[in-house]
Amino acid sequence: MPTTHLLDCNEDVLWLILGYLSQGDLRNADLREALSFVERTQLPYRDIWAAELRAGTIDAHLAVLLSQLPRLQDLRLSNKFYQKCDLVALVLRSMLCDSHSGQPIPGFSSTSLHQLHTVDLERYPGLRLAPETRNTECILPLFYLPSIKDMSISMPDPPEPEFPWPTSQPPSALGLRTLRLHHIREAHLGQVLAAAPRLHTLHWNWRYDPDTEDQFNTPTVNLDLLLPALLPLRDTLTTLDIFAFSLFSPRPYIPFPLHVQGSMHPLSTFPHLTTLTIPLVFFTGFPLPIPHTTTTTGLSHSLPPNLEALTLTDDLYADIDTEEPWDVTGHVLAVRAWLAAGAGADVRARTPRLRSVVLVLRGEDDEVCEEERAAREEIRGLARGAGIGLDIRRDEEAGVGMVWRG
Repeated sequence: MPTTHLLDCNEDVLWLILGYLSQGDLRNADLREALSFVERTQLPYRDIWAAELRAGTIDAHLAVLLSQLPRLQDLRLSNKFYQKCDLVALVLRSMLCDSHSGQPIPGFSSTSLHQLHTVDLERYPGLRLAPETRNTECILPLFYLPSIKDMSISMPDPPEPEFPWPTSQPPSALGLRTLRLHHIREAHLGQVLAAAPRLHTLHWNWRYDPDTEDQFNTPTVNLDLLLPALLPLRDTLTTLDIFAFSLFSPRPYIPFPLHVQGSMHPLSTFPHLTTLTIPLVFFTGFPLPIPHTTTTTGLSHSLPPNLEALTLTDDLYADIDTEEPWDVTGHVLAVRAWLAAGAGADVRARTPRLRSVVLVLRGEDDEVCEEERAAREEIRGLARGAGIGLDIRRDEEAGVGMVWRG
């Protein structure tokens, strides 16, 4: 691959499909130029970097590219980025955390990556993470980007309770407005969000892998950890999208294994939150069938006062096979109970700006039973009486497939 193409310092937007780097050998002249650059940096890991360049690893060549694009504004990498990124992590740390104008790294621009405002490191949310692909330390330096505004990342939980930030003081990405976050669980979420104190939009994917359970990856949706993690964003957050799923496991689970701990009630104190997407079970828990009294109080007392658009999903409820029967109409009946509370007066009083409610269920519309069809018609009438537009649909791609929409 010609160096003059991907090392063009005038590139404003870089799309790297990393598989391209592995096609064919670099020309000798290109390799010599890259090796010369690495030697000039005088970085302590330059010998390892040079050896990896000679071996043709994607990680080493990507590290060279990123270090020579000072005007880069938009970085999007395919999931091959996650296969091995040790050198990228070291270089990002050198550029963003260790280098400064008084002592620049030879060969690096003092403003390297300072214009980078959008980062998209996407990974399919259902992907199981092998230990060698866990890339938390590679992701963390990105929070030090001075111009970052929009970031989509997949970041697994580190093995220790404290986040391994590369500096003694955690970053404060004051310009970061939109964050899409995969894989990390609620135990570490607060430490990540503390680095983005002015966030407006958060898309977070709760994820449980029953075959790799540890102190963080558990079958408990811990709202006692989730809500304190969100509370520092109370004065800035306008959009919150939470999706959740459990990876398939061949092991049978009887009884239903998932559990919700705590309450969503603190969300009612978020004055600027206008758009919310969330699994209904975050309000109700997992008893079968869903108790309508719990749903009524959980939703009514937990929704933000200025909410305008609410999307409820059946995420998690249908993720794990169980021999116990579960109420296929429970979600629809639960929404009916909430809308009917006080003849609709409760909904209007607590969420006067609510104009749209969407209930998304997995499956197909031709699978809907008569009881659910009757309940749908009833709650449409209840919603109209409360001045709310209501849409109920079954969607085969609901759940994980919705994570990156919006």
